[in-house]
Amino acid sequence: MDRIVLLAEEKMDCLQELVEITKRQKDEIGELDLLKIRQSIRQKQEIMKKIDALDEEIKHLSEEPGLTKRYDTEMFNELNTGYKDAVKNLILLDNENRTNMEEEFELIKLKLKKAKEGKKLHGAYSQATTGAMLVNQCK
Repeated sequence: MDRIVLLAEEKMDCLQELVEITKRQKDEIGELDLLKIRQSIRQKQEIMKKIDALDEEIKHLSEEPGLTKRYDTEMFNELNTGYKDAVKNLILLDNENRTNMEEEFELIKLKLKKAKEGKKLHGAYSQATTGAMLVNQCK
């Protein structure tokens, strides 16, 4: 196999890995595990950098003269269809995760607001004691 085919297959593997991480991220969002969410985002960023590098190398190799004669265009069409499907799936999953994350943060904001209001009410109705006793004296 030639280098360009191996690079194209590696890119497809990276896209599939992105899809798997994005699926896992959905569970992490449900659990509100911010450390795991952050770790997943970093992993996805690293994979995207790798995909960019693969794209650059594929582009460089594809500019060689006579490339269309050496490679089966049907194979490239099949790879492109696979890329498109993986990217569509990734976009759908990412949009769903973003919506879930926004909903979770809205719930957290509401809980914090209620906690603040409760603290204010408690402060208004509770007596602060300093440890001293006030005594009224009769004259």
